[in-house]
Amino acid sequence: MVLTVAGCASEPPPPELAALPGTVERGRTAPLSGAALTRVERVRDHLQSRLEEHYEPPWDTDQFSLPAGTPWDEMTAHYAAELGRGWEVDTRFPEGGARDPGYRCRVWSDGDRAVAIALSVGEDGGGRILTVLAPKGDG
Repeated sequence: MVLTVAGCASEPPPPELAALPGTVERGRTAPLSGAALTRVERVRDHLQSRLEEHYEPPWDTDQFSLPAGTPWDEMTAHYAAELGRGWEVDTRFPEGGARDPGYRCRVWSDGDRAVAIALSVGEDGGGRILTVLAPKGDG
């Protein structure tokens, strides 16, 4: 008698990422308006469209206001630690800055999925917003 067991390999759940300490979820702060809002939406849409070139959507999007002076390296180190082993920087996504000094991004991948962060800074140096895109959960 031959017994065949068919298993269904399921993907691990999407990572649950703790917010960077000191940030405030954008929905809890005064809403952005005008050019600042447009810039944040443009950053989110641009990054999401770039992700869709290589990864299957959808993504959950969270946005946070950043304290002044929070270094980019601190942001990237925090999310790299939150993701842990098995997630590597996807070098197909340059950090940015050359064409728009108020925009930076970093993308990590576990092979099939991507997590991305993007920093957008208002033209006046204010309105620092961190956008986080992570694989959408099933729930």
